[in-house]
Amino acid sequence: MYIKKIELSILIALVFTIMLSCLDFEFTSNNIRNSVFRLHILANSDSKYDQNLKIKVRNRLLKEGFEVFENSKNLNMTINKANKSLKRFEKTAENELLKNGCKLPVKATVAKTNINIRTYGNTTLPAGQYYALQIKIGKAKGHNWWCVMYPSLCLKSSTQKIDDVLDKKDSEIVKNKNKYIVKFKVCEWFEKIKSLF
Repeated sequence: MYIKKIELSILIALVFTIMLSCLDFEFTSNNIRNSVFRLHILANSDSKYDQNLKIKVRNRLLKEGFEVFENSKNLNMTINKANKSLKRFEKTAENELLKNGCKLPVKATVAKTNINIRTYGNTTLPAGQYYALQIKIGKAKGHNWWCVMYPSLCLKSSTQKIDDVLDKKDSEIVKNKNKYIVKFKVCEWFEKIKSLF
């Protein structure tokens, strides 16, 4: 009986320690989420034609986004610039579609949306709710595409780096996926559970 109490006490202490560790990691992950701005493009459908159009729109919007967000200093400034440029993004996407013989409508919004763990080169961002420029092409029923517009991690020509917007601790996390993979997964589960409520 005494041994079972000790085992139970150890188990409770272990669970409590893991929870504290996860909460600290969740707090850091939240700092990361509140420092970057994503791009989310939803294709009209999963047809090869619509998916190819999505990629063409993506390429054009990444260049356009780089021009719009080039001098952004933080997430709030980026969100404000995005909101002021929604018509510009829509027009850019529509022009790219027209150039390729397509007349589908485009809807651009700034939305807070749930994103799974994503890796861009040597940078891995935790799952969770991020602000994003969301581009819906036509019915927006096809596979989607994600990237980071601020800082611009999707353009090789970009001078912006993730270190420019994250502190040292946050940078360490996003650049060392293998060291934090278990915590990334736990964080992803936590975010999924949180989104249910």
